[in-house]
Amino acid sequence: MSAFKKLLKEKGFEIEQDAISDSLFANIKRENSTINILIGSKKFIEGWDTWRVSCMGLLNIGKGEGPQIIQLFGRGVRLKGKNLSLKRSGNPEISTLETLNIYGISADYIGKFLSAIKKEEVEFEEIKVPVRVLNREIWKDFPYPTKDESKKFERERVLHLRVDEKISASMNLVPSMAVYMAQEQREDVQSSEVETQIASKSIADLVDIELFDWERIYTELLEFKREIRYLNLSFDLETLKEILKQRCKVIVPNDFKVKDLKDLKNLENIAISLLKSCIDKLDKREKGRFEKDIITYKLAGKQLSLFKLAFDRVEYYTLTVPAKEQKLIERLKRLVENMDALLDEQKERDILPRIVIDNSVFVPLLLEKEGISISPPGLNEGEKRFLEGLKDYLDKHPEILDEYHIVLLRNEAREGVGFMLDWGEFYPDFILWIREKKRNRMDIVFIEPKGLKMLGDLLNNEKIIFLSEGLRETLRKQYENWQVEVKGFVLSTTPYEELRRGQVSIKSKEEYGEKNILFLEDRDWAEKFFEKVLDT
Repeated sequence: MSAFKKLLKEKGFEIEQDAISDSLFANIKRENSTINILIGSKKFIEGWDTWRVSCMGLLNIGKGEGPQIIQLFGRGVRLKGKNLSLKRSGNPEISTLETLNIYGISADYIGKFLSAIKKEEVEFEEIKVPVRVLNREIWKDFPYPTKDESKKFERERVLHLRVDEKISASMNLVPSMAVYMAQEQREDVQSSEVETQIASKSIADLVDIELFDWERIYTELLEFKREIRYLNLSFDLETLKEILKQRCKVIVPNDFKVKDLKDLKNLENIAISLLKSCIDKLDKREKGRFEKDIITYKLAGKQLSLFKLAFDRVEYYTLTVPAKEQKLIERLKRLVENMDALLDEQKERDILPRIVIDNSVFVPLLLEKEGISISPPGLNEGEKRFLEGLKDYLDKHPEILDEYHIVLLRNEAREGVGFMLDWGEFYPDFILWIREKKRNRMDIVFIEPKGLKMLGDLLNNEKIIFLSEGLRETLRKQYENWQVEVKGFVLSTTPYEELRRGQVSIKSKEEYGEKNILFLEDRDWAEKFFEKVLDT
């Protein structure tokens, strides 16, 4: 892109950054959008979606990027369809409008591409799976957390880069080496790590940082700021130097030395990477704090776009199945065409496992299935255990449903309710609304079934702290005349004894429970869950 800008300047064009106007890219989906042409290398292969693509022109790409080009084609193959059916009409009078046109730089380009796909057996068939929308009249007026889109972080907050004790960056420069030995070829190979004496040091301990080309470092970071669109960020040379001295570390062998100009240049490149990391972390943290301030509540019926239409049947899932699996495809098609069969968990369970729970916004909820790609993703084993446990508990305790409306929503990544944490954006797996029928009291519970073995110091993990404590503060908002309480829970798929073995400081189940961590292995986890949620 920088080369393109340079070429435009040479031709007399003026190029300016605009941090005030809304992104043009964000307006593409609007019906009144005036944008008709996009130019952008591989920018459009992933990470966006629109119904409007009708023609693609490919220049010098596609010759070695088969799967990526399939993704790119997918941007144009998708069609909104009548009543959001996502299907082509079959009407010959409008077939031209429903056709994706692809143009390549060579006349036989598409033929070669399709031949390559066929050889590699990358032929798939897509099957749309409908869901039934339940309880719309109950949940359509529920409070749904969302961000106030009229407020933009880049416009409303100026971000000054500074030395921050909570932000640091490090890089491991120690080469990893192992020795493999066997007396004879048939013997099992024994391996052992080669130990190296290492130390964590500031770059300033290894070299006088004034030897770096700071004009180059400053220019690189300015370009990084433009590329990532950190348009509200400001920094100066002295601050960069202080951050590098105080907050940037490298892990090196004890005998590491800068011996020549090549080593110096390598260390300079590492310094740039570490400074970029600090900038990223600061932006994520401050953006997260800003977004917590602009979260508000809106009606669920208006926010859940796919389910706000007045249809009880909505095409929601897409199955992608290898085209050679014709028998499987035929069975799946017969199943999805019969809603009654689809809502019977036991029918054709071997080809499409699913869960039907009457308290969900929609049913069925599909489970992961080997050999079939499911979008949005099917539920994993932990999520399945949570739903089965919840369903079983509500079946055995109907008195709860006499007192409360309970509605469950599978929260979608990127499309659902998300929160910016220091490490990135976090989308809890499920949202559970519990509304007391006799008065305007509502609990909104975010639920994350998760394995905990790899999280290290569990009670100091950012995600755990946010769910158990941060959510309540973030969503402490008034919603009309409702009394709204917000809570978050982690449901551990890792057994307690296994988790204990990985923790330096051993905690009891009760201590974990105080942080809203429950264990799915416990038969009474659902009872504990509802006791904690409804305990006012």
